[in-house]
Amino acid sequence: MALKPLSIGSAFVLGTLLIGCNPPTAPTADTTAPTITLTAAPNPVTAAGTTTLKADAKDNVGVTKVEFFEGSTKLGEDTTAPYELNVSLNAVQNGKKTYTATAYDAAGNKTSASTDVTVAITAATAPLRGTVVDQNIGAPVAGSVITVMQGNTTLGTVTTDANGQFTLTGLSAGTYDLKARKAGMAGSDLYGVVVGTDTPSVQLVQRPAFDTAVSPEPAKISFTRADGSPLAGATFTNSVDFKLVTNADYTGPIRIMYAQLGRTPGSGAITASSTANNWNFAPPQDKQGVIDTGAVTVPSAASPNFIAGFGSAAGETVYLQIMVVDFNYNYSRYIVPIKLINTNANQNVTVAAPTAATATAFTLKQEGSWTTPYDAPSPDAAPSGSGVFVELRWCYTNTAAVPFAFDIERSDNGTTFTKVGTVGGGANAACSATNQAARPFNFRDTSADLMVGKTFTYRVVARGANTVASNTTQTTPLAQFTPPWWRPPMKAPA
Repeated sequence: MALKPLSIGSAFVLGTLLIGCNPPTAPTADTTAPTITLTAAPNPVTAAGTTTLKADAKDNVGVTKVEFFEGSTKLGEDTTAPYELNVSLNAVQNGKKTYTATAYDAAGNKTSASTDVTVAITAATAPLRGTVVDQNIGAPVAGSVITVMQGNTTLGTVTTDANGQFTLTGLSAGTYDLKARKAGMAGSDLYGVVVGTDTPSVQLVQRPAFDTAVSPEPAKISFTRADGSPLAGATFTNSVDFKLVTNADYTGPIRIMYAQLGRTPGSGAITASSTANNWNFAPPQDKQGVIDTGAVTVPSAASPNFIAGFGSAAGETVYLQIMVVDFNYNYSRYIVPIKLINTNANQNVTVAAPTAATATAFTLKQEGSWTTPYDAPSPDAAPSGSGVFVELRWCYTNTAAVPFAFDIERSDNGTTFTKVGTVGGGANAACSATNQAARPFNFRDTSADLMVGKTFTYRVVARGANTVASNTTQTTPLAQFTPPWWRPPMKAPA
């Protein structure tokens, strides 16, 4: 079949099509930066919670992300509109805070905007007071920077004063972590401080670093029950079981690991009592990396009084304190709430009053750590850096009515008493009227609240079905001193 020739009209159309095919041109570069404004709501912030940073970002092509900053610290980012970020705020952060948001487009163009947020939070909680010392009963550490955290959020910092003390006011009720850092000193971390209407005072031990060239970061511990279930908040009956595992990144080896109910674990020489125990574990000193204690259950043959005086037949919230110290003297301590059911029958005993309670303040040349052995006395009886503690001894002679617990109470005005410790109850018919060191029951108060030259009043409360207090006793810690050397006068020659 013969092909049909193109008509003039068809040729014209074809020619038109060919002429319209121009070569492609390069795309125009995007040099237009986004626009952005930043607001915060609520602002001002008057109650603990969050403020929401809201960025109104636009671009001629499209916004790819918005980053949020406080100063140079990136808080987070959002890649879809509306571009927002919630920031947690607490009374520690009271004052003016400046936040910045930066919007980006696909071409890398960016624009920033800032806004100020006024934080003025008033919280109905007791202040958190603390002291940093360089041993269990050691000298205060001045100028240590205390970082306050809640979860992974840093809330602010304070610095210890000349007495090693710091105060945090206006914290909302909750659980907080504290980190102490100072040049030349090992690091000290404290996890699980509970702030509420009755906030306890806390003490952090921050020793001079063994080697200032290595990390001041303490080892971290993960803890569970012996079977691997959660430890915090668990209920126990007549015993406590746990398993501790360190991280692998620390300054090894680990010197010691401790656990104790109701008291800061520390030197056995300082915290020992015949009716109280701690659990401790010293790994082999050639062991590096992860340390796993395995399953631990206390009371045990080595710690028969671990729960003595703690818990109740109905169940009571008590605090298990866990601590690890590494080779560089970095301390890490955890306060873990548990519920303890203790069915000890002595809770139902009608008790009498403890007798012959006597408090004695001691000022030591050494600071009383398990890592610092005692040595021979020197002419300096108690130089700078020495430690102060109070030893309280008493009798309880009614062997037919043994208390469940002895609560130790202290007053700094002779009138208002506060419980500073608990040990298990006991009874012993013997009681020396003249030798207080021979009295069978004791408690050592190593609190950083003790002050040189201030008189403190103590008493012991026996607890069973009832409570009965002992006599009161007072003592005044002495200041550090250096005794003068004395030389007898020489006789004139005959």
